[in-house]
Amino acid sequence: MKLLNWKFPLLVSASLAATAINASAATCSVPSAGYPTIQAAVDDPTCSIINVAPGAYVENVTITRSLTLNGAQAGLSTAGRTSAGPAESTVIGGNPTGPSAVFVIDGPTVTLDGFSIENSVTTGAATGVDIQSNGNDAVILNNFIDGIATANGVAQGVLVENGPDNVNISSNTISNVTSPGSAKAIVVDSSTADLSDILFIKDNTITGITSTGQGAYALLVANASLTSASLQFLTNHISNLTGAAFVHAVSLECELMVPLVQNNDFTNFNSASGNVAAVWINNDPRADTTSVSGNNFNLTAAAYGIKLPDNATFPSLLGAACNWWGSADGPGPVGPGHGARISPGILYAPWRIAPTPDSCIGSNVPTTEAQCKNGGWTTAVRPDGSVFKSQGDCMQFVNTGK
Repeated sequence: MKLLNWKFPLLVSASLAATAINASAATCSVPSAGYPTIQAAVDDPTCSIINVAPGAYVENVTITRSLTLNGAQAGLSTAGRTSAGPAESTVIGGNPTGPSAVFVIDGPTVTLDGFSIENSVTTGAATGVDIQSNGNDAVILNNFIDGIATANGVAQGVLVENGPDNVNISSNTISNVTSPGSAKAIVVDSSTADLSDILFIKDNTITGITSTGQGAYALLVANASLTSASLQFLTNHISNLTGAAFVHAVSLECELMVPLVQNNDFTNFNSASGNVAAVWINNDPRADTTSVSGNNFNLTAAAYGIKLPDNATFPSLLGAACNWWGSADGPGPVGPGHGARISPGILYAPWRIAPTPDSCIGSNVPTTEAQCKNGGWTTAVRPDGSVFKSQGDCMQFVNTGK
């Protein structure tokens, strides 16, 4: 009997614990009788998954706990969708004078998936999503972040500030970010000495970033030393950046341990000042761990594909192989070709002779007759990758391009 009495409270406790777990893991719907707004569902600690129906929601939402917030298009790529269309859960910032973000994430393990997000303000900063210091493991996925604009201030699609770790910003379309101040699709910033240890930014489409008075960025990392941080900026499509003062599409302005800028497309950047760079590194980079490779720099010969500090010193060359520089003969003027510019200190060969991954044979295209002699024609190729039949054939190409 004593044994039974000893076990019974444990069974009751286990049952109560199971009930508590189930009660704290509810799926909630917006709008519904209990949750007319997104914030109402967020404020209920029993809502661990919140599904938001199509429609327009004028509000600013603050999240300080772990949850998954699904728009009507959660799990679906933005390709084929229409920003703010009738099938979208469209959240529009409700503070017209700023600087409130549409979504503030200041709790761990928050997923924001499948929304259209808009924020147009008359004064102050315009921000789409603000991931603050407690936002570790935040995932921003499959969202339109569109129409982030201010008449007087800065505009930023996604702000990562003051050190949240393991932030994933992937498969979003960030567009129409406009301001008289700086305009940034994604900015990582800090007023402290610490920033995110891991930043994963992949498969985003970034377009229409416009500053009428200052600079335009697809990604700005600034204001702290990230000596242990890893940045992965991969397979993003960046186009149509316009800045009155400059365009620095990917601007790394503090030290990073392992920055990878790989397999991205950079297209159509404009600045009246002529200060244009796809990748701008404004510090002495850790060249041995930095990789800016596999990218397509669809830029003019006046623009920089990669710009390093003018007085930088390097223990080794910065790795930048297998990029397309906009010309089959590679980058210039430090390089041999007529493509986008590069700074000294960059290992740019071999390069792509076309904007396709299988064309990384550059530096084997001869530019002088001497390269065709002594058997050189047997290892050289034309820009299209075809081989030469003879030394004379190779020399003819050098002299005539045919």
